[in-house]
Amino acid sequence: MAIQIGTANFNVLVIEDNPGDFYLIEQMLLSSTLMIRKIYSADRISAAIELLKTHEINLVLLDLSLPDSLGINSFLQIRHVAQKMPVIILTGLMDSEIALEALKQNAQDYLVKGEFDVKLLVKSIEYSIERSR
Repeated sequence: MAIQIGTANFNVLVIEDNPGDFYLIEQMLLSSTLMIRKIYSADRISAAIELLKTHEINLVLLDLSLPDSLGINSFLQIRHVAQKMPVIILTGLMDSEIALEALKQNAQDYLVKGEFDVKLLVKSIEYSIERSR
């Protein structure tokens, strides 16, 4: 589903198992200028896949290191279910090579945790949605 930033509300799924990281991302999203209708969260790939199958989600923010999946495999499992949906990778410094591999596999972008702010997150989301059209 094509969405236009600023003209339509959209739903975001944040796949993150660290409650502190999820809280920071959620606060950035809520304080941004983006017109987000709902923020869904999952702390495992299995729960995320279920949400993707049962809810209207327009964008995914994905941590690559989860209790039931690790690295590029996390992205590939999500990509399988959310084929045309923009997926932005959230990564630690040590996972930047894996994040680059995810970009080769059609992830829209990646952000290094602790190194982005609201402005960069918004820009990444806007560009990712635009590129996915």
